[in-house]
Amino acid sequence: MHLPLRATRIVTDPFVDFFVFLLVEIFLPWLASALRTVFQVVVFFALYFVRILLGKGVATWISTFSLRIVSVHIFPLNPLSLKFSITIPWI
Repeated sequence: MHLPLRATRIVTDPFVDFFVFLLVEIFLPWLASALRTVFQVVVFFALYFVRILLGKGVATWISTFSLRIVSVHIFPLNPLSLKFSITIPWI
């Protein structure tokens, strides 16, 4: 590499590293936390309105079903290992 390019990299690399550090260590975790909170609030109100419109049994079934999906991890290593039965209480 030519000397001017090396000098430019020596000067700019610490700034780039600092920017990436801020992005990865501060901004992305904060954004993930904020999105998780928004998602939880949206799901809470959705289940609240489902409970009002369709009854407590349907809301409980949706809540239990979603907890089962999360408990087996949304993307398991082997998708064929998902073993749970679906029972629909209102049918």
